[in-house]
Amino acid sequence: MNENANLTGRVIALDCHPDSFTAALLRGPTPAAAVVEKTFNKVPLGQLTDWAKKHTEPGDQFVLEASGNSFQIVRRLATVERQALVLESCQMGKLKEAHANNDKISAVRIGKAYLAGTAKIVWVPDAKTQERRDWFHAHRKAVKRTTQTRNRLLSYLSDNGVRLAKGTPLTQSAATEAHLRKLRDWSSRQWQVIAGLLLELRHVDEQRAHWRSLIAQEVLGDPQLLSLVRLCGIREMVAFALGALIGDINRFAEPRKLTVAIWYLLMGRWTKLEEVDDRLALKVGKILASVGTKGLKELGKTRKTFRAEIYQTLKTGRDYVLEPAKKFSPKPAT
Repeated sequence: MNENANLTGRVIALDCHPDSFTAALLRGPTPAAAVVEKTFNKVPLGQLTDWAKKHTEPGDQFVLEASGNSFQIVRRLATVERQALVLESCQMGKLKEAHANNDKISAVRIGKAYLAGTAKIVWVPDAKTQERRDWFHAHRKAVKRTTQTRNRLLSYLSDNGVRLAKGTPLTQSAATEAHLRKLRDWSSRQWQVIAGLLLELRHVDEQRAHWRSLIAQEVLGDPQLLSLVRLCGIREMVAFALGALIGDINRFAEPRKLTVAIWYLLMGRWTKLEEVDDRLALKVGKILASVGTKGLKELGKTRKTFRAEIYQTLKTGRDYVLEPAKKFSPKPAT
């Protein structure tokens, strides 16, 4: 049984969709003993908070399956003093496959899975972490579209007997077009296809550069994320991804295997940086390149002054103060 389950109160299980939700109100300490007091089917999602205030109490425990809008639903319920937990969707999906399914059955099943403790609880990210995740996914999609469009162009050229040398730039408008025109005698229709693909490629590449610039600015402006670039193999994209996926490092009591160094850095428990060596200076230079001229202009900074600020942040932004009264107690061998 789930140790966090409300043994005396009710579990309010929600099966949520983009425009509506179905709710099952359960009371009982175990799935077998739980009694379904009432169900509400296909309530418009816009009525969620009013419905919660009318039919539930602050002591009730809401649970719902992880989906596209589940985090937003948790935040909306919090505005009316209702606590909600998000359950990991993988286990819920297995239960759906094993049983007949409709919205009412699904809502009841979500509630009983919570009472049984068979579903993992998903951490709901704070507003900043959610925003970073949105940026990260937007960048990944832009990278994917860039690769797809580039491959479509290369495939069309290959189908017409043209093979480009590895590393040939395809996003430099005038130079690229002039180079491609010389490779063979294209018909007007063929060139229209190539021109369309080049136009699409330049557009998605601009989107990718836009998101990368924002990500680089975010890393350079956050001492916690910036401290991660001190680790070998980490620059702005990996540092930002870690921040977006981990969120608040304090939700982890202690580090895990490969992330030990990351845990200590994000917690601020790392040796003070005395000097920026050549390796770290190179990383900073590449991150500044990702910010780009346009990004620097929007920040109102020059490359030189911004670099000096970054070095200062790396040296002073994350000082670790030892706790003199703290004693080390070795764990017994198992």
